[in-house]
Amino acid sequence: MENIMKILAWIIGFLALVVGAVYFLAFTASGNAILQPVIEEKINESTKLNVTLRTFTLRISEFEILLELDAQNSVHAKGTYELLAQSFDANYNVKLEKLENLEKLTQTKLLGNFRTHGTATGDMAFAKIDGVSDVGFSDTSYHVELTDLNPTSIIAKIQNADVATLLELGGQKPYAEAKLNVDVNFKNITPHELDGDILLATTNGLLNTKLLNKDLNLSIPKTEFSMNLDAVLKDDDINYKYILNSNLAKLSSDGKIIPEPLQVDVKYGVDVQELAVLKPITNADVRGAFKLNGTVKGNKEMMTLNGFSDVASSHTVFSAVLQDFKATSLQAQMKNLHLAKVLHMVKQPHYADGVFDLDVMMSSLEAGKLKGTVKSNIKNGLLDSKYITKMQKFKTQMPRTTFTLATTTELNADIADTKVNLNSSLAKLDIKQARVNLKDGSIVSDYTTTIK
Repeated sequence: MENIMKILAWIIGFLALVVGAVYFLAFTASGNAILQPVIEEKINESTKLNVTLRTFTLRISEFEILLELDAQNSVHAKGTYELLAQSFDANYNVKLEKLENLEKLTQTKLLGNFRTHGTATGDMAFAKIDGVSDVGFSDTSYHVELTDLNPTSIIAKIQNADVATLLELGGQKPYAEAKLNVDVNFKNITPHELDGDILLATTNGLLNTKLLNKDLNLSIPKTEFSMNLDAVLKDDDINYKYILNSNLAKLSSDGKIIPEPLQVDVKYGVDVQELAVLKPITNADVRGAFKLNGTVKGNKEMMTLNGFSDVASSHTVFSAVLQDFKATSLQAQMKNLHLAKVLHMVKQPHYADGVFDLDVMMSSLEAGKLKGTVKSNIKNGLLDSKYITKMQKFKTQMPRTTFTLATTTELNADIADTKVNLNSSLAKLDIKQARVNLKDGSIVSDYTTTIK
């Protein structure tokens, strides 16, 4: 019995010694001074930075930490806690005055500064963070709720953030300037249980044309823009409305998207008042107005893209099927396209008037496995005899010339068989079969020409 009591006494004494040592190290000034360089070394090892743990004070119910990442960047936290209840009430202040110094930590080059301060209260089961920031010279406030230390709710408001500054903050060049306002209201941000909405708006937008020209070789005109996004997220669904207005074009889209697995059911619109201003971007030397509206429906495996346009006063519709985002089939119909307007759009002289129709039925667009039919027709054709006479320097005036044209092309793998019937008041041309090998570029064709 005496031996058992001695053993118990040794165990109790050892435990008391351990508890005393832990208390000494963790909750006394002398113990904290011993721990401070050890913790500092561990932080340096994990961050790959040369940080200084300037203040490390831990008491039985209070703490204060000041971590200097370098001379321009620091993190400060101070507050109270209850060890048994695992609760805390703290203030924090993050001052990152030179983000480019933290590239080893962020693994990307950030520029500028970021400052925020606020409070964190709660326990390990549920906590709240409330803070403010001036990121991008904005007036920003946020409220975050955490369950089991995982974010589950967030409310944030960003007012008048400077877009150029935000781009530089993210390591990007300031290709645009604008004022940005964002309202985020998420009751739940748990994956597959989303419940909230986002409102985003930019005003006073202006592209940096000099920088775009220097870096991307884009010589675009002065471009002002504004943008609005209204998105509602519920469970896995994202319902949104988006509008981009500029003096170059107006883009709009609305509908529903499910990111995973991808499901899309949206409408889109493109309205360009003058195509000529887009030449530096599209490399297309065209002019005039252009409108396109349509829908996109489906998933990654099978998606249908439909569209409608009135280009050159035509009635144009198309429907394309995409598999893994690659077009596999196409149906298109163009009715009553005016040749004179097309020639004007592509900056060509007024060679002729007429009305052009086109029908495309392609069941396969795969290279080497093409399958389908393309039909075209020109009616009420009239050559501009006066212009052609002047251009070709004819000695006598070209007579008034009317014409019609009909073509039919059958595509099968790498072979295209075309029939042509050109009937004009000057001559006729009939081709029963013009066979083109798309692979090697060879052509074999018959023809019959009749000249009155």
